[in-house]
Amino acid sequence: MEALDRDRLICWSEAQSELPPGRCVERLLAGRAPALTVTSLVAQVSAARAGLGLAVLPHFLALDAGLSRVPVPLDLSQPIWLVLHTDLRRSMRVRVVADHMAAVVRGERARLEGGPGAARADR
Repeated sequence: MEALDRDRLICWSEAQSELPPGRCVERLLAGRAPALTVTSLVAQVSAARAGLGLAVLPHFLALDAGLSRVPVPLDLSQPIWLVLHTDLRRSMRVRVVADHMAAVVRGERARLEGGPGAARADR
């Protein structure tokens, strides 16, 4: 992608390189060496905040860290799954927690997608 040809990029270690963000960074690097290779989102955020390079991060983490979005389409949308064990899905306690988690995710949709209204109201 020409828009990032000269930028320093922070990439994932080999263990995470097959995850969608890892594959995305590899495509963006197009054979170039990364500025830094890390193994966690915390390290990605810290390195980006320190100015060591650009990182492919979830919108909500980048926003909360005060980072700015680079307007490059990456098409990294991923579904969020809530998995319940068959034996527990009818448990009222488990159902209440699962329903609450689903409601929180729905309520935070704009932040998760990075669209309009993505900034937190409490910041």
